[in-house]
Amino acid sequence: MGHIDYLEKARALGDKLVLGLNTDTSVSRLKGPLRPVVNEYARARLMAALSFVDTVILFDQPTPLELIQTICPDILVKGDDYSVTNIVGADFVVDRGGEVITIPLVKGYSTSLLIEKIKNSYQKNYDTMGGLMVIGIVFMVIGMFVQWRLKSKFTEYSQWWA
Repeated sequence: MGHIDYLEKARALGDKLVLGLNTDTSVSRLKGPLRPVVNEYARARLMAALSFVDTVILFDQPTPLELIQTICPDILVKGDDYSVTNIVGADFVVDRGGEVITIPLVKGYSTSLLIEKIKNSYQKNYDTMGGLMVIGIVFMVIGMFVQWRLKSKFTEYSQWWA
């Protein structure tokens, strides 16, 4: 819910929404070895299924700076959990005459909070593998539904450079 609201608002700011999405390796480096909960292919397909997302590009670098410098966006958007001065690529976009905008995030919606809710609801019998299995099954079902329903708009990062 949180990302959907944020991305829909971001799309309303411009003509196209190009979504840079961390690869699995990148997410693990940032959030730890038990993340991501949903693999990059399923996450990319899910994001590409949204009508307001025009393109999804996976990036494996520690930050999306290289991607930003390649696509040269007129508008760079992040959630308001960042300040404009801390947004990677902000200087590059502004120096080219673009703008950097933060969008308020919907409070109470995040993967981390979802994981905590699931863990808490199964607290009695919860162990690391059992809890992650439940989360994995939930997202696997979502992923299967998305694969069934959408025509892929998914662009792999390696294809973007070609």
